[in-house]
Amino acid sequence: KQVQPAQPTFAQQLVSQSGKADTFSAFANLFSLWQRDYSAYTGETACTRAIKAGMRCIFGQGEIADILQYNRPAVLELQNANQEVVFGVLHKVNDNKLHVKVFDKDIEATMQELQQAWSGNYIVLWKPPFPDNESLAEGFVGPDVLWLRHQLDQIEGKKKAEYSADNLKFNSALTDRVTQFQTKQGLKADGIVGRETFIELVNVSDTSLAPKLMPTDRG
Repeated sequence: KQVQPAQPTFAQQLVSQSGKADTFSAFANLFSLWQRDYSAYTGETACTRAIKAGMRCIFGQGEIADILQYNRPAVLELQNANQEVVFGVLHKVNDNKLHVKVFDKDIEATMQELQQAWSGNYIVLWKPPFPDNESLAEGFVGPDVLWLRHQLDQIEGKKKAEYSADNLKFNSALTDRVTQFQTKQGLKADGIVGRETFIELVNVSDTSLAPKLMPTDRG
């Protein structure tokens, strides 16, 4: 009776014949998920290139749950079975399986396997709806505020706000709507639309072509 060979562990699968997976290969994979060619942009760092591509980096140190809240692919710092640091892209989550791309190989991991190999460091890319403005708060006036109203209208099932002087103003009633949305989504409920709230608005209203780890539940 033949003994089935043991399946290589996640950390063993991270050992590659192509050399050590560095940040260049990881960001090339991450950019391609955003339909962009990493080598077409110049810059000292990946995040400089990201800005040129109309995106921003979020550096984090934490849990998988933090990345799942963003629901965006992330570059992870991992350690393979040879104790070498390698970089992979977490790009899909389904049925408690996490899919990590290293070079051109897609490796599956359980939550526990990933946690064991991962340093906790990650970089997520996001695309601000307005490149010059990464936060909105009460008192702000402009078309960005109307965009915010339209996202909330869609999420709340309301009729789309019309273009008017009043609807361009971020007033206290809008702060209340933002706070309610933040509370419902498990975000810090401060009524300020920063990057986490921007990302969540786009996720829930599903108005963006941004790559997601999981399909958005609009229930």
